[in-house]
Amino acid sequence: MDRSPKLPQAGCGFYGAVAQNNQFCIRYATLNKPKEPSVGKTAESPVASLPTAGAAYFRRDLRQNEQQQRNGSPDSSDILIYYQNVGGINSSLVEYQLALSDGSYDIYVFSETWLNGNTASSQLFDNSYSVYRQDRSSLNSNKRTGGGVLLAVHSRIKSRTLNPPSCSTVEHLWIAITTLNATLYLCVFYMPPDRVNDGPLINQHLDSLYWVVSQLEPRDNIMILGDFNLSSISWHHNSHGFLYPVSSQSSICLTSQELLDSYCTAGLRQMIGIKNENDRILDLCFVNEELCEHCTVMQGPSPLVKIVRHHPPILVNLNLKPFRQFHDASESVSYDFSKTDFTAMNNFLAQIEWIDVFQGCDANLAASIMSSILLYAIDQFVPLKMKREDTKPAWSNSALKYLKRVKQSALRQFSKHRTDSTRAKYLKTNAEYKQLNNRLFSAYQDRLQRRLKVNPKGFWHYVKDQRKESGLPSTLTNGLLEADTTTDIADLFRSQFSNVFVNEHIDPQDVAASTRNVPRLLASELDFVITDDMGSHLGPFLFLLYMNDVNFTMKCLKLSYADGLKLYYVIQQPRDALFLQQQLEAFAEWCLTNPPNNGCGDARKGSVRGGVGKSFLVC
Repeated sequence: MDRSPKLPQAGCGFYGAVAQNNQFCIRYATLNKPKEPSVGKTAESPVASLPTAGAAYFRRDLRQNEQQQRNGSPDSSDILIYYQNVGGINSSLVEYQLALSDGSYDIYVFSETWLNGNTASSQLFDNSYSVYRQDRSSLNSNKRTGGGVLLAVHSRIKSRTLNPPSCSTVEHLWIAITTLNATLYLCVFYMPPDRVNDGPLINQHLDSLYWVVSQLEPRDNIMILGDFNLSSISWHHNSHGFLYPVSSQSSICLTSQELLDSYCTAGLRQMIGIKNENDRILDLCFVNEELCEHCTVMQGPSPLVKIVRHHPPILVNLNLKPFRQFHDASESVSYDFSKTDFTAMNNFLAQIEWIDVFQGCDANLAASIMSSILLYAIDQFVPLKMKREDTKPAWSNSALKYLKRVKQSALRQFSKHRTDSTRAKYLKTNAEYKQLNNRLFSAYQDRLQRRLKVNPKGFWHYVKDQRKESGLPSTLTNGLLEADTTTDIADLFRSQFSNVFVNEHIDPQDVAASTRNVPRLLASELDFVITDDMGSHLGPFLFLLYMNDVNFTMKCLKLSYADGLKLYYVIQQPRDALFLQQQLEAFAEWCLTNPPNNGCGDARKGSVRGGVGKSFLVC
């Protein structure tokens, strides 16, 4: 089969369109015709427009997809929020993992999580949720355990974290959720019982609220959920649908009064009237008045895992249309380098007349041409593979998936109608789902344990998956700017790190002089090189070219990674030790013959010592 490189032609999509308008691609087409003169090139040659990273395979219209990624698409369903003071998660970690695997709610809001750095968010949520946490630490509490808040937003909803200035000493979290033509600013706040009179804590929390209010657009909304521990306040309904404290029946300290007054000044109203077994309301929900008519608060049909004293579960139904998070298809595709056709790639690169290609180029243009050639070769000879993110639990089956759909539907019905029949239907389906889910998970764990002896690698792969954080952050910030799309995040990285590179003009004489440091094998093939200065673009690539020559010199076993090289051999008889000694001396001679400009030419001859039958690793 002919594996010679085929250039894209007109009509073959994005690549074809680029190839027909790129002088450098035309040069490819003449590689098999050495007698014909190569096409001339100028500094304005659009080499940089060559396709990169295979993205063109997955975007029919780049501009349309980029616009979709920025804007998303409206979701027709309401937002269901589950809130509860969970009274500690670590003691029931597996139970919470199973309860959260169904994804019945769009947003989970927890206070008093009692989590710390030893518990990864991936041990609770799969990669279908973006998880934001504020664990208790020495910054926000003088206690070592307890406390902590968590927000988890389904990945189909566009969310990003907020960082109000100077608020690290408070156990709260702020995030922004994009809805139709507006933004919902959601906060979870935990005020410990012993700090309800803590003025600095209240002031820092209010400073964060003022900062968020300063960011508001006319249609934006605010919601604050949390355990305020204001047990001495008696709340009563008014005619507008929200609750207010009755002064004659309440005992309010000055700091708590300041907190509630500031909330009222910001236009926030309290919505939770669900009392605990002591006829008190500890968990509160504050929303702006415009959001009240779109917000329904009720007691949840059942707790996720356990009944927590004084803290019944809260279900919030927001009649807001969230925007779906756009998924960039190129992020699910990667190169499968293990199946690369290296023979065809080497033949392709060998056909290129490098001296003609780089003739008359300055360093910048030569670097661009080299990058374009390599990227083109990768696109041609490295196959692609789909990376499918499986959000369902590893122990799931068709019966469990069916019950999951029925359970989610029953929960939606209950949140809309709140009748005894819809609640009973949900409880029945939830009990069936839990029973089957627990049984399948137990069988899954048994299989893992049985495979431990025969396949320990698979077991540790499971452990690794449990420990690592899932997914990438949905939003990145450098303190001033925020980015929440693939392109904007890449641009933010580019602008952040571009200042470490020196963009200076290199004299052609310096470029020519640097070729003396190229190993003999490469000196006849490359007409330019740049020394490996710290922070250079070409440095890592040229160092690999430099060290690649060692493979043609050394005959012993080698391990190389980045700028490290290990030479080793198993010594079973005296001649093996002599052979390894010869290889060490050959390597030292190679280093002295091919010294780079900056470093590593200090190789000294050593000797191999040790008895026969031992394994040696010489670095």
